[in-house]
Amino acid sequence: AAQVMESYVSEVDPKVIALGSGQTIKAVVGELNNFERPHHRVLSLVGAIGRDGASNPYDVALQAAEKIGSKCFLLPAPLLADSAEERKQWCRHRLYKVVEELSTKADVAFVGIGDIGEGCPLYRDGFITSDEVSELINAGAIGEHVGWAYDEKGELVRDAVQERVRSEE
Repeated sequence: AAQVMESYVSEVDPKVIALGSGQTIKAVVGELNNFERPHHRVLSLVGAIGRDGASNPYDVALQAAEKIGSKCFLLPAPLLADSAEERKQWCRHRLYKVVEELSTKADVAFVGIGDIGEGCPLYRDGFITSDEVSELINAGAIGEHVGWAYDEKGELVRDAVQERVRSEE
């Protein structure tokens, strides 16, 4: 995976490289060689703030940008807002719109995939509660990417928890 990422990073033409988060993406970024690519832009697809206000240790967009000498654009929002109304407020923020617009221009996106179940990464990393895990399971969720839960057919799960996700699909 690091070789694939490096194939984009090493290009001379300007690239917009979008990153999810998680253990796998962190490991891939850790394997990257250093480059000087100030014309590239790295952005985070994930709202990286947990329920307790702490940053997500697996949001590695800044680390990736430092390795390749480029600008980093962080999504200034929590992964999961406290309510659907608060989610709308985050989405209206000017800086959020900058990252959202840039995400539509991404040349490539690297995202991890997590399971939904007891002890899943979203729960373990402090983004959702055990009750919210149960709610997602009851709605048919089996996995997630950048906070968006999906069912066994790969369809997005629509429930109250998902109405609060603030990451780029």
